Amino acid sequence: MAVCFLDSWGAAVGSLRMIAELVSPMLKSHNILGEDSPFAQEWFVIIALSLIVFPMMLYRDITKLGWINILGIVSMMVFAATIVVKAILSGNNLEGRSLFEWNTDAVMAIPVIAFSFDCQVNVFGSYRDITGDSGNKSEKLITASLIANASAAASYVIIALSGYVTYLGSTSGDVMGNLPSTLDAVKIIFGLSVLFSFPVILLECSTIVQEHVIRPLLSGGYAELDDEEVMRDDEEDEIEQSHAVNICTNLFIIVSAGVVAAFVPSMYAAFAYVGATTATANTAIIPPLYYLMTVKRHYPGFSILGKRHTAVDTLHRDRPAVQSNNQQEDNDSDTETLPSHADTDHDDSRTVDLVAGPPNQWFQRLALVYLICGCITVPTLVYVTTINS
Repeated sequence: MAVCFLDSWGAAVGSLRMIAELVSPMLKSHNILGEDSPFAQEWFVIIALSLIVFPMMLYRDITKLGWINILGIVSMMVFAATIVVKAILSGNNLEGRSLFEWNTDAVMAIPVIAFSFDCQVNVFGSYRDITGDSGNKSEKLITASLIANASAAASYVIIALSGYVTYLGSTSGDVMGNLPSTLDAVKIIFGLSVLFSFPVILLECSTIVQEHVIRPLLSGGYAELDDEEVMRDDEEDEIEQSHAVNICTNLFIIVSAGVVAAFVPSMYAAFAYVGATTATANTAIIPPLYYLMTVKRHYPGFSILGKRHTAVDTLHRDRPAVQSNNQQEDNDSDTETLPSHADTDHDDSRTVDLVAGPPNQWFQRLALVYLICGCITVPTLVYVTTINS
């Protein structure tokens, strides 16, 4: 939970910094406020942005924020179309130029790329708000995630290639910085899309604080929550906190993010640190670690090295007979009524079937190698980001 909180919070820090870097130069130019005006400085822009997004952060239902996603998609399409059109009109070509260069800038880009695909934290809120049983919800979420990641990857590639074709060697790490002042409207549209995405970015961050920090404190201690409590689907199971708690939680999150954003040297550094730490952990450490812990929990005698204890063999040898006897006892005890579809969805036998087969040893070894690589990658990327920031 701590990693998920820091991931969302870090994304908010980087987003505040990014919008401030977009808006502040506009206010200083065009004879709007002037170069020395305190209202045109980045720190003041961050304060103003925090005041704007704070009321929207008080929403507790992600389904009410669907219009934000539509705004984000439209703004991204406008931005991508602008870059592509400029690339076509530039008349440049990549003849004699290499698309890939391995240097410190390329290494610095790795954590930023990791952050660009960092959406794992938002999965929890999406899962809770999808209707249907667990299996159906998982299928919907997997399909939506695949489509979203494929669309994002395609957008990134198109924008990156178009920006490089347009500006060649002078291409900035943030292609927004290459756009002329005549295209400030495009920058504003993109900035607004990021601004209005704050409620989605920080919704799970606020939920983590209220459910795993404030709720245990108010209840007099932390009690371990089971899966049904954590992944609640009905409104009656939502965290019963007062409006004051919700306001204070979100106020703490946005104020702390704003203070850090004011002192971060650049948007690029903020996103790089988040990508090097929490984004990499969510991608290369937590998934394999969770898988290995789940295997160990359901198969305590199963060895990743290929040796199996007698208890495990006995469990799998006797399980079909045990299930057959249980089924026969159920049929004998109740021959007049049949279980409803809702009852079968929550039958304990489904849980047994999920772990009925032995885990794949090669997949376990792959997960272990992946985990080790993730543990090495995090400190390496943090070091690279620090020396290049």
